[in-house]
Amino acid sequence: MFFMENSLAFWLDKEIGHSERNQSVGNKNDTGLLRFEADEIILEFTAQKRELDDMALLKQQFDVQVRALPLSLIQTVEYKQWYPNWYAEGLKSFWNPKLVITVKSLMALEGIPNVRGNVISLTLERKDRQVARALAAHITMLLAEERLKLIEEKGQNQLPPHS
Repeated sequence: MFFMENSLAFWLDKEIGHSERNQSVGNKNDTGLLRFEADEIILEFTAQKRELDDMALLKQQFDVQVRALPLSLIQTVEYKQWYPNWYAEGLKSFWNPKLVITVKSLMALEGIPNVRGNVISLTLERKDRQVARALAAHITMLLAEERLKLIEEKGQNQLPPHS
C-alpha cells in the first residue's frame, strides 16, 4: 500500500472549531511526521517549550516527541478538504487538506500540543492529499472490520454501540 511506505508532513492546528469554516492554521513550529505501521498511527512532532532563563530572557526549545496511536484507541480518521474562509485564512485552508483523528481516550493524546479534547487536527501539505485520503479510507476500513468481528463473536443480531 502506497501510504504505508510514506510519511506525511503535518503541522498541528491551534483550534478545532465546530464549523469547518472556523478552522485556524497552527504554529509553523508545531510540525511533525505521520506514518502508519503495524495497526497504529505514529506521530513524530516537535513540541515547543518556552522558559525564562536566569536573566529573564525567553528561551525556546524544541523537543522531538513520538506518540503511537493503536487502532484500538482510534474512533475515527477523517480526511477533510476545507473551503476557503476569506475573512480569517484566505486560501490557506482551501489548499491544505486536514486529517482529523478522534480517539476513544484522552490519555492517547496527552502531551500533544494544540489538542482539543479527544480530537487532533493535522494540516497536511497539498501534495499529500491523495496519500492522506487513502490512509483515512484504509483506517476506516480496518475499524469497520474490527466492529464486524465484534458483532460476529457476540453472535447478536444487534449492532454494538459505536465506540
